[in-house]
Amino acid sequence: MESEAQRGEEWFLAQLEADEQDVGALIGWLDELAATGQWQRARTSAELLEGVLVERGAGAEALPLLERQAVWSAQPASFREGCRGRVLACLGDTPEARLMVELAGFEQDAVKLPEAFRRLDTQRRLAPGVLVYEKTWGGGRVARLDWFDRRVIIDFENRAGHGLALVYAAEALQLVEPDHLIAWVLDRPDELRQLARDNPAEVARMALRSFGPLTIPQLQEQLTPRIFPADQWKKFWDGARKGLKADPCCVVPVKRTEPLRWTEQPVEAAADPLRALAGERSMPRILKLIEDQLDSPCFKDLDADGQAQVADRLQLVMKGAVRHPELQVRALLAAHALRLPSALLDHEQGLRVYFEPSALLPVLSRLPARDRGRLLRALAEMDAPMIQRALLTHLGDLESTALREALTLLLERGQAEPVQARVRQQVEDRTIGAPLLSWLLRNEDCLATWSLGHVGDLALWALRALEVRQTGEGLKQQNELRKRIEQPAWLTRALEALDPPGRRELARALRDSPAWPPMDRRSLLAYLVKADPELQETIIERREERDSAAEAAPLTSPRMFRARQLQLQRIVERDMPQVARDIGIAREYGDLRENAEYKAAKEKQGLLMRRQAELEQMLGRVRVMEFSAAAPVTVVPGCQVRLLYPSGARRTYCILGIWDSEDALGIISCDSLLARALLGKGAGETVSAPDEEGDGMCAVLIEAIDVLPPAVQAWAEGEPA
Repeated sequence: MESEAQRGEEWFLAQLEADEQDVGALIGWLDELAATGQWQRARTSAELLEGVLVERGAGAEALPLLERQAVWSAQPASFREGCRGRVLACLGDTPEARLMVELAGFEQDAVKLPEAFRRLDTQRRLAPGVLVYEKTWGGGRVARLDWFDRRVIIDFENRAGHGLALVYAAEALQLVEPDHLIAWVLDRPDELRQLARDNPAEVARMALRSFGPLTIPQLQEQLTPRIFPADQWKKFWDGARKGLKADPCCVVPVKRTEPLRWTEQPVEAAADPLRALAGERSMPRILKLIEDQLDSPCFKDLDADGQAQVADRLQLVMKGAVRHPELQVRALLAAHALRLPSALLDHEQGLRVYFEPSALLPVLSRLPARDRGRLLRALAEMDAPMIQRALLTHLGDLESTALREALTLLLERGQAEPVQARVRQQVEDRTIGAPLLSWLLRNEDCLATWSLGHVGDLALWALRALEVRQTGEGLKQQNELRKRIEQPAWLTRALEALDPPGRRELARALRDSPAWPPMDRRSLLAYLVKADPELQETIIERREERDSAAEAAPLTSPRMFRARQLQLQRIVERDMPQVARDIGIAREYGDLRENAEYKAAKEKQGLLMRRQAELEQMLGRVRVMEFSAAAPVTVVPGCQVRLLYPSGARRTYCILGIWDSEDALGIISCDSLLARALLGKGAGETVSAPDEEGDGMCAVLIEAIDVLPPAVQAWAEGEPA
C-alpha cells in the first residue's frame, strides 16, 4: 500500500515538472485522495498544482482546484479570506475579472463558496449567442454583456432585449445545453412542433430530461403555449401518455399530483437494487437508490462484493459532488449506516470535518430535512461531547428544522440544563430569533419549566423578531409567528398573561410593527381594543419623538416609481389572473383537504394580495423627486456629495430616493446607513459614518455638496429595466 501511494506521489510530481499537464487526470488523483480521507495531502498537492498552472498562464484551469480546496479546507473561514485574491490570480487581475468575482459573492458570508464558484462559472460562460433559461422569463439567447452597467441583455422567448443585473443573472440563470428542450424551442422550433405531432411521447421525455420530474400540470405549463396552443394539450397528452406507459424507462403516476419520471434504465431494474445501482451515473439517483434500501434485507447483510459495489457508487458521488457538499454528506451517512469498511470508504474520517461549526452550519441548511437529524446523530455516535458543545454554542444560528433536531438530540442526551441556560441568555440579550421562538410556540411548557416567562412574553419576543428582515427559511419562521399572533384564542391568552404595562407594550409593538399590511394590522388592533378597551388610548397615541422628517412623505426617483408601478401592474394584470386560473384547475383534482396544488395556489394568492396591498400603500405614500438646478446648502436627497476618509481616499456619492441604488454611478438610497449619517449636514462638517469597507465607523469629512451630474439625472428619469 505504501509503495502504491509513493508511486502515485512520484507520478504527480513528475506531472508538475512536465511541459504540459494532464489536468483532468491530476484532479482525478486528488479526488481519490480526498475520498479516502487524505484531506491534508489533497490540499497540499492541489496548492502545488494551482501554483504551477497560474505560473504557466493556465490559471483558469486551476479554478476547479480552488473549488475543491474550499470543500477540503479544515478552516473554511480562513480559506475564504484569501480566496478572492487566488481566484483573481487564476483569472488575471483585470477589471472584468474583479467585477465577476465581486458579483459572484466571494466576499459575502451569506453566499457559500461552492455557490460563489458556480455563479462565477455562469458569468464566465455568458457570451452573445449562449442559450439560457430563467424560471420567470423562460428560455432566451444572450444578446450582449454590458460590464459597465453590470447587465446582461437577453432576448427571451416573449421579451426581446430584456436586461438582467449580472448579479441576479449569475444567481438565477441556467445555461442550456444543445439537447435541452429550450434549445429546441429557440433553435429548432418547427422541428419541435413537428416532433410533438409525430411523437408526443419523445417531446414529453425531452421535457423530463431537461427539467427533471414533473407533474402533469407542470409538464403542460412547460409545453403550452411554448410549443402548441393550450387547446391542443389534451390531444398531445393522450398520445404522449400511451407512449410513456409503453416506455420501460418511464413512470406514469396515477395521481396528477405525483410527478412523471424518466430514468436511463428500465424501471424493472429497481426490483434488483444492486443491479439498478451498478449502471447508475446520476448522483441524486444513486443516493436515492441506496437510501431507499438502507433498512431492506438486501442491504442489511451485504457481502464483500455488495459492499464494494455500493462503496464504488458512493465514491462516484464523493468525487462528483465537489460543488454540493450536501450530496457528499448524504453519501457519507449512507456508508455510515451500512457500516462499510474504512478501506472502501472512510466515512468516519469524512464526517469528522463537520465537527467544525464553519462546515456544519452551512451543510445543515442545505441538507434535506430528514438527513439533518441523521448527520447530528452520526456525529454524536463518534464524539458526543464535541458535537454537543458545537450545537450549544451555535443554537441561535441554526435554521428551524436543524434547530429542532439539535434540541431533540441535546435533550435526549441529558443536556437540558445547558440548553435552558443558553435560551435564557438569548432572551436576556434580546437576541432570540424566529426559529427558536417557533420551537417555543410548539413547546410552551418550557416557558415555565425553564423559568423563561409566560405566553405574553413570548408574544412580545415574537413581535420583536418580526421586525428583522428575513429571507428563505427565516421568512417561513416569521410567517409561522405571524399566523400564531393572528389567532384570537392565542392572542387572548397572551393578553391575559400580561400586566397592564405589558399589555400597553404589546399594543404599541403591534401598532408599529411592519409585519402586517395596514388593513390586517387594523383588524388585529381592533381585536385588542375589543378584548381590553383601555388599550384604545395606547393605540391611537402619537409618539412625540417622531420628528417632522419621519412624518414627511419619502422620496423616490421617477425611474423607481415607474418600476414599482410596473410591479403592481404585473401582479394585477398577469399574476393574480394566473393564480385564479391555477386555483380553478386545482379544484378539479378532487378533495380540497388533500389537494396540495390547491393549497399552494391559495398560499400564492395570499402572498400576491399582500404584495399588492404593500405596493399600493407605498405608491400612495412616496413623492417623486424633483431635481434642483442649484446646489443645496446641506446634504439632502437629490444631491451629490464628496467625502474625504481618514485614509486620504475620496469618494463621491449621489443620494437619491428610498428605492434607488446603482453602484456603477455611485447612487445610494437616502435610507442607507451612509446617507442617514450625512443628511442635514453641511460642507466642511465631519460626521461619523461607515468606513470604506463598510465594516465599521470612522470620521468622514464632507468636502463638497453639489447638484446631481447629468448621467445620474438621466438614470433617475429613465425607464426601468
